[in-house]
Amino acid sequence: GSSFHQGNSCLTPALAESPLCGIHCAKSAWMRCLQASVLLLGIAASPAYDSEAGVESARLYGNLNEYAYYFTDLRIGKPHPQLTSVIVDTGSHLVGFPCRGCDHCGHHLEPALDVSKSTTAKWLGCSDKCEGCADGKCGYTEGYSEGSSISGSWFQDYVQLGDAVQQNPPVLARMGCHNSENKLFFSQRANGIMGLAPSSRLPPLSDSGQPEADIDDPTSPSEMGMPTILDDLFR
Repeated sequence: GSSFHQGNSCLTPALAESPLCGIHCAKSAWMRCLQASVLLLGIAASPAYDSEAGVESARLYGNLNEYAYYFTDLRIGKPHPQLTSVIVDTGSHLVGFPCRGCDHCGHHLEPALDVSKSTTAKWLGCSDKCEGCADGKCGYTEGYSEGSSISGSWFQDYVQLGDAVQQNPPVLARMGCHNSENKLFFSQRANGIMGLAPSSRLPPLSDSGQPEADIDDPTSPSEMGMPTILDDLFR
């Protein structure tokens, strides 16, 4: 796995006391740090999905001193999910990461997602509500307060929170596939971003995993915007 500088702590006091958590922690070493994991909101959690309680958990990486952010993993697609890392951001709502063929993307922890390797991926079609349209794909552009920006195309696929150890169930979600990253998004170690802030919701997905409205119109009805990842993961 990729190694990263962890500074003088390993995220929580419990982990910091572990002899396995030194100045330089390999990402894979977190799997062995007292077999501990952390919920996205910082609450201690069991390593695996709790099907009876319906509780999902995922490990957090990073720190505020060195990285200025925390990040976690997502597994995308079927039959062989691809791993990508995303900043956990409470101030935005878009979930996206670089995809193979990106015109202007940085070097990150994991390879860019290859949408063609997933048999369940589907691009969202164009409509007058998209922020641009290229090759029949609905586009997006998102800017952030410090001046960085991302742009790309929306797609739908199955996503699992965390890595394979947690065994969280896959859910059908809508995500962004970057074809351009600028400033901090280009230079950051994590691949992408997972925005947790509220946003207008798309029509919910049905129990069968199919949208209850036309998936090719990502803003149907007309006043609805793109959902947060929480809309799909925890609906």
